[in-house]
Amino acid sequence: MTDNPWAPPPEGQQAGQRPAPPRPEPPRPEPSRPGWGPRPREEGAPGTPPRRPSGPVVPGGRPALLLALVALPALSAPEISVILAVGALVLAALAIRDARRRNGYAPGAVGALVVGSCVLSLGVSVLVASALPSTAKYRECRELALTHSARALCDERYEERGPFGLEGRAGR
Repeated sequence: MTDNPWAPPPEGQQAGQRPAPPRPEPPRPEPSRPGWGPRPREEGAPGTPPRRPSGPVVPGGRPALLLALVALPALSAPEISVILAVGALVLAALAIRDARRRNGYAPGAVGALVVGSCVLSLGVSVLVASALPSTAKYRECRELALTHSARALCDERYEERGPFGLEGRAGR
């Protein structure tokens, strides 16, 4: 070593460190023999990419999904929405059944089942809520009110009602 503190370190190492140990040689591949080498991964094993479905494409899944998506904005008219959602569910179920029989797949059928069942549950809940007596009375009061003050009176009168038309607030 030199006495100069600003001198560059010796070649291959930094100042004050030991030299790096020699690296081991990488293993050489064995000649290919039947039964040797990496085994193919089993389907569903961790780290394997999902397989693409094989078999025929069964029609019916995409129209069912389209029908379910059309039923979504139709929730403003819950009767129509429920009918469209039931149609989407039936089409999707038929497409999945045919796909299983033919050992194929029906793209969009599972999505149609999910969206259709959500729309169906929302539509049925809106229909049930509108059929409750307190909701019907409130709607009738609002329809018969001709002035803003009469509508405000309907709002005040039916605001006091709790769930299912029972007296008192919902929090009590």
